[in-house]
Amino acid sequence: MVGSQINQYKVLEKIGSGGQGTVYKALDTKLNRTVVIKVLPPEITQKTANFKRFEREAQLCSQLDHANICTIYDFHQANGVYYIAMQYVDGKNVRQLVAGRPLELRSALSIAIQVTDALSYAHSKSIIHRDIKAGNIMVTQSGQAKILDFGLAKLLEDDEIQRTGGKDQNEITELGIPYGTATYAAPEQAKGERADERSDIFSTGVLLYEMLTGIWAFQGKTVIDVRHQVLYGTPKLIADMRPDPVPPQLQLIIDRALAKEPKDL
Repeated sequence: MVGSQINQYKVLEKIGSGGQGTVYKALDTKLNRTVVIKVLPPEITQKTANFKRFEREAQLCSQLDHANICTIYDFHQANGVYYIAMQYVDGKNVRQLVAGRPLELRSALSIAIQVTDALSYAHSKSIIHRDIKAGNIMVTQSGQAKILDFGLAKLLEDDEIQRTGGKDQNEITELGIPYGTATYAAPEQAKGERADERSDIFSTGVLLYEMLTGIWAFQGKTVIDVRHQVLYGTPKLIADMRPDPVPPQLQLIIDRALAKEPKDL
């Protein structure tokens, strides 16, 4: 794929891959700008119904106009290859920034505030992310946070509900199918139930905990262990995980965000 051209996009380099597609850095030869191209897996796009649902979702998410949301430029196909073209964000994702160590308090709070502001805006438009995690939050050198991948998780979730009749499955993956990434998924997602705005709040609580402590709030040797912790476990206090003082209000915020029942958020 590298070196080839998809419509007006010349593929420059591979950035990463996962269950939601393969990501490339590319040049938009029409507008002479750097973009990101996400090539969608065939299992998502091979069904006409899937493609139509995702096309509608991409159109909706492309209308999100917020400084902390990565902008969708295009959704198209070329020779049977379906892709999303989106804004290129020059920076690191939160997983790379944390790298097993707590972030400086001011940085963690700045990122969290930007993420929650963006989610509040999206929720006001009746759009839910469903897969908030450290890998989906990019941060520029100036400290601006950008949420990636709005819209894609909904297609994956809807497809899974269609295939299983809405029933829970025996395992969850780390690839975002079908319940979001296991370590960040809300209890209702871990149980195979439909997500709503409160699911994004729970995942953001996990994200904030990770930035403040350097570790995941819910851990285990297998995804089944992780799911059990999400449903029944209680993370260690953040004050016990940092060398510097932490405002007590932060623990209250995290406790509420990580409530097991959506009604308690």
